[in-house]
Amino acid sequence: LFPYTTLFRSSLIMPGLLGKLGCEVLSLNAFTDEKRLLTTRPPREEALGRLAEVVASFNADMGLLFDNGAERIAVVDERKEIIAGSDLLAVMTDLVTHNRPPGKVAIPVNQPDFIEEIAINRDFEVARTRVDRSSLMAAAQHEGTVFAGGGDGGFIFPDFMPVYDAMMTFVRMLEMLAATGETLGQVKLDLPAYYLMRREVVTSWETKGAVMRQLLETHKDEGMDSTDGIKISWDKHRWVLILPDQEEPVLHVYAEGRNEDECREILDRHEAEIKRFSL
Repeated sequence: LFPYTTLFRSSLIMPGLLGKLGCEVLSLNAFTDEKRLLTTRPPREEALGRLAEVVASFNADMGLLFDNGAERIAVVDERKEIIAGSDLLAVMTDLVTHNRPPGKVAIPVNQPDFIEEIAINRDFEVARTRVDRSSLMAAAQHEGTVFAGGGDGGFIFPDFMPVYDAMMTFVRMLEMLAATGETLGQVKLDLPAYYLMRREVVTSWETKGAVMRQLLETHKDEGMDSTDGIKISWDKHRWVLILPDQEEPVLHVYAEGRNEDECREILDRHEAEIKRFSL
């Protein structure tokens, strides 16, 4: 097992912890260096690619990558496939709902419908939250909530602490895999396919609010959810979410469809609509 940490304090803690759990561990970057942090998406993707190569070279059962603060996690399974983002949320939701008695789980509104269906089919209650981490943390503190997770690799187990914790996430993952007798890759392969795409549409600060108001007025008679931004659902597995960025003059557009072409069509249509309203 290969922990590929991001040169932070977790790199000093995790190898010893995994050793106590009976894992054979080879650590990569097991030192601290504030000049080598993974703060943007391309370096993180490069690190995951390198980790997958190392896992394949040593025929390891698993590899894991932590972010700088040991809050978020991505993994490489025994097939040497990267599991991150929504894929990892689906795997964790499947494991939690298989191993724990029914309770509540919380997931953001920008995640695919089938993850919610996994929980509902096992008699769990699902709360959809805003996309930001603080909303997930707040939902995790509600009575009866046993798990909360986002599409960014952050997961919360409220019986431990209502915050992201990558080390606890990984330990719980190992515990649940041992209980089911399955490998991480087997869990992933048993999950249904889904199609979710994201696009950023640049607007100006001056027009961003007006664009959102026009979208709200235009689609008010459709199946709309205003939990976070504007989400329009036509039926299960077909929806669009338009979410204003809090720090940049950008609208994030998410689309789930029945195939990749449908996702692109939904994104193209709403990107054109946003640009028209921006004029």
